[in-house]
Amino acid sequence: MGIGGCAIGSVLIGVSGWSTGAEAFFGDVLAFSAALAMAGYLLVGRRLRRDASLVAYSTVVFCTAALFLVLAAGVMRVPLIGYSSMTYLVVLLLALVPQLLGHMSLNWALSFLPATMVAVAILGEPVGAMILASVVLSETPVVLEIAGSLLILCGIGFAFVRGGLGTK
Repeated sequence: MGIGGCAIGSVLIGVSGWSTGAEAFFGDVLAFSAALAMAGYLLVGRRLRRDASLVAYSTVVFCTAALFLVLAAGVMRVPLIGYSSMTYLVVLLLALVPQLLGHMSLNWALSFLPATMVAVAILGEPVGAMILASVVLSETPVVLEIAGSLLILCGIGFAFVRGGLGTK
């Protein structure tokens, strides 16, 4: 029921952007693709984390991701130099906070929780993003986004309470 509530809430948030055009729909497709990739990442991570330390596993994952990004930039002819100091600072902060703190926390959690529970917890990310967009960018969420966010939060809570938080 918790996962179902999260799914319905996610659909409501996605549907709320359909009226804004093809760009929003393309963003929804990208977000769905990212969700599928993250699910695979967590399932693989759950298995590999049994035999590897957090630091060793994260180092391999982060270095592999960096290599693929550099290769993709090369293939797409995106320059890696010539940006402002502020751009490099933002990239550094993105590497430190979401990457090191966020992804390492997920990898750490895989040692204690089933991959399904970690994946359900990640569904709170769009809710946090909506709150940040409201505060930082003065974007007012629409009714469907608020309703979807509440369903997601309730679904996460239900999944953790009824799903046996802390059991593998």
